[in-house]
Amino acid sequence: MYTIEETLKKLHADHPLVEIYNHAKWNRQYSPYLKRVDIKEKLKRFEMESQELHEAKTMPHFCEELGDVLFEMMVLIILAEEQGYNVVDIVAQRLNKQVWRAPKVYEGIMESEEKHNERWHKRKAEEK
Repeated sequence: MYTIEETLKKLHADHPLVEIYNHAKWNRQYSPYLKRVDIKEKLKRFEMESQELHEAKTMPHFCEELGDVLFEMMVLIILAEEQGYNVVDIVAQRLNKQVWRAPKVYEGIMESEEKHNERWHKRKAEEK
């Protein structure tokens, strides 16, 4: 299994995702706040940034907030890896959920948009 660090090493060293990850990793090691933060506390920050993204009025503001959300997501992945999870498992779980909720997209099932949405909401409710 690959960690986020191993996965990003496959990208060019100056790829923006690599730079964001390196910044998040540096902050986790050296920032007094991030050295002591836990996942629940970081989720609150992620929620705040997500709310700011939702409220963005212009595309430049939206892009700025989206960058903040991406940074917070990188930190959350780092925290999850410290708890024994890895990015491959996280992504695999998400892809499995996607395929299960939307077989129309992945298995070529022909159905109406209404039927697709009905199935998606039903399966989402079953997950709770």
